[in-house]
Amino acid sequence: MLQSIERKPNFIVRGLYKFSDFILDFAPIFSAIFSFLGRFSLVLVNLIILAGTIIFSASHSLQLLRLAGATDGLEWVAMVVWELIFIFSSIILANDFRKGNWKSGWAPWLGFLMGFLFVEVSNVMGMA
Repeated sequence: MLQSIERKPNFIVRGLYKFSDFILDFAPIFSAIFSFLGRFSLVLVNLIILAGTIIFSASHSLQLLRLAGATDGLEWVAMVVWELIFIFSSIILANDFRKGNWKSGWAPWLGFLMGFLFVEVSNVMGMA
């Protein structure tokens, strides 16, 4: 019968063990850093997309308001008003829906529909 020989690891293998133990001590930190970078990149990309969408929508709204005859800075005021009506009504409705309140009242719905129609018409006309 063959007799099993028990070998002890040499200094290279023991050094590798020590190095891997040292590196694995930092595994939670590496995990947290990679998790943070992943979440941060998603937030950053979403903010860039949001900013681009708002800039395009605002430029189309300005074009529509100028075609309608708004000049001398009034087109900027009207654009901000229309965009804010749409954005804030959307936020109110989204919060109400999240809370399970399906009866938000007529004002948020009217603001949402008016803002939505204006934004959609200006975007369609601006892209045409």
